[in-house]
Amino acid sequence: DFHLYPLSFLEYVKLRENKTKLNLEKLSDLFQDYLICGGYLRAINDLAQHGKITQATYSTYEQWIRGDFLKQRKNEETLMAILQALITTGVSQISYSGLTQKIGLISKDTLIDYCRMLERMDILINLQAFDQNKKQGFPRKDRKFHFTDPFIHHTILNWLTREGYASKPVTESM
Repeated sequence: DFHLYPLSFLEYVKLRENKTKLNLEKLSDLFQDYLICGGYLRAINDLAQHGKITQATYSTYEQWIRGDFLKQRKNEETLMAILQALITTGVSQISYSGLTQKIGLISKDTLIDYCRMLERMDILINLQAFDQNKKQGFPRKDRKFHFTDPFIHHTILNWLTREGYASKPVTESM
């Protein structure tokens, strides 16, 4: 498997600006743009050309996620319910059992299977609780789930909103 990761913020800044020194205001503007398009080149180009991410770009990434799950014979409604639970949980700590209860009607094993597939697709990062004294993770404690890129977060939120699983919050950057 090849993993092609989106650009980091530093790589994004280097792509957008040739200057060796940037003032704080320009860097802040670049960061606000990065929060919209993330590090995906198609989204970066959309933002540069149209001032927003086009629906075609969102659809391309939605189809990638949906298609990979359908190829593995996974249920799309279950995927949507899991993504909705992850979006509404935000960056709060939650256990797999807590997520399962939030979703309802799926087993903990199914949830773990779907989350691991999202991790293998580089969509989701699963962070275990960490014991600073022992310098190791607590696999049985609550964890945090993060989307790997701001654009992926927007894509999933856009998809969930269009399908009626979520309502899109009003934000300045969108």
